[in-house]
Amino acid sequence: MTPMFTPKSPRGRLVSLLASGACALLFSAALCAADLYILPEARGSGDGSSWENAAAAPTEDGWTARIADLEPGDTLRIGSGVYPKAAFSMSAGGAAGAPITVLGEDTGAGLPVFRGTWNKDRPASGQILCNLSIKTSFVTLKNLRVENYMAAVVTSGGNQGIVISGIEGKDVRFGAVFKNAARADLLSTWTRDVLVENCTFTGFTKSALRWEGGNRDFRIVNVHGDAGGKPYATDPFHMVFDIRGDQRRDLPPIIERVHDRDFTFIGCTARNAWHEPPPGKKYWNGDGYVAERGVSNLTFIDCMAFDCTDGGWDLKATGVTFKGCVAFRNKRNYRIWNDATFENCIGGYPIKRGGSGGAHNIGVYGDARLKLAGCTLVGDAAPFGFEQTKAGGDPVRVNIADSLIVSIDGEPAADGPLTRSVNSARLSLAKAPKGTVFIDAPGQDWDGKGKGFNASPAQGGKGFRRL
Repeated sequence: MTPMFTPKSPRGRLVSLLASGACALLFSAALCAADLYILPEARGSGDGSSWENAAAAPTEDGWTARIADLEPGDTLRIGSGVYPKAAFSMSAGGAAGAPITVLGEDTGAGLPVFRGTWNKDRPASGQILCNLSIKTSFVTLKNLRVENYMAAVVTSGGNQGIVISGIEGKDVRFGAVFKNAARADLLSTWTRDVLVENCTFTGFTKSALRWEGGNRDFRIVNVHGDAGGKPYATDPFHMVFDIRGDQRRDLPPIIERVHDRDFTFIGCTARNAWHEPPPGKKYWNGDGYVAERGVSNLTFIDCMAFDCTDGGWDLKATGVTFKGCVAFRNKRNYRIWNDATFENCIGGYPIKRGGSGGAHNIGVYGDARLKLAGCTLVGDAAPFGFEQTKAGGDPVRVNIADSLIVSIDGEPAADGPLTRSVNSARLSLAKAPKGTVFIDAPGQDWDGKGKGFNASPAQGGKGFRRL
């Protein structure tokens, strides 16, 4: 018989040396923390005190109770192997400086794999691996492989100090969903101070990450989403990073909406969002980064978007800044609806794969006014597309400084009434008047790596440069 798992045994050894309750009085939660070890099958004594004595994994419906045994500062360590159909909810979290941690570890056969039964051809049905209840806070989920789940992680609102790190999601509807249960005037009801880092989501029908209003102060670092293109477009629509804002219908005017705000994306990538509408519909959707109206204060640093059937970025948010970003082969590489600034960014080779509307490096919508500094736009499609013009005042919608607008074969278009250029050049790649345009001979299939699209010294400091 497998010995009964005793999750408090490491703590028990310490407590045996102290009077009852003294640990809580004299030591921090971190000093009292327990490491609990799990493998698909028990080893040694099976008490969970070490890898040599690892406990057996719970049954499918036993994970919630097992994790409920954890206290602030505790770590549940999960070793190599496959854990089928597991799912758990957490209604109690850790504390500041002493999170509850669920940690995958490679004990010889790779990181642990949680494998569900979700299928992309029935996308609305399936399990969620981890549900965090309302206000469950200071939880770290790290180094887990998640396959065939409706979602890897779903928060319920009012969650603080969450860290999602090193998650590899494959064949899911969502990677993580951050739900709305907030009041605009009460900070404790917002999900906040969240870090999502070093995660990869490949093959999904909705989104890698989705926010549904009531979220703020997020850092998304080195997170990569590859939607999988047409084979995974079984669920409208692919939006790789989707910031919804407060989309509640029929909300009384007296209630203030709780739109998401204050997000920083660093080193993230969105790829292969695809949408092909049913017969009778013309518009092809499918975007890399999305933010709806009301969302505010977004910063994108060294982020990239490739091969989406609509926008690499499609942003209706206010307070948007791009630094060092790359967008190639989307229908509109950047689709912007409010004022935004671009510093040292590049857009290239926009492609229309179908549907209505033309291809552009930058689509300018609504009343948006843009500032480009040290940027490069390359391709034979029109560099800018304007769907509306602001009535009255200065007609210029895009101010361009120290930048390059580069066509491939044809003559580049001159500034029109809606654009103004300062210390910038419009030139043809085939007929550059001052030597080479770029330091290499890059092509349309560029993956954003390397310095091939850095402007050559002949361009006098203008244009994008990867540092």
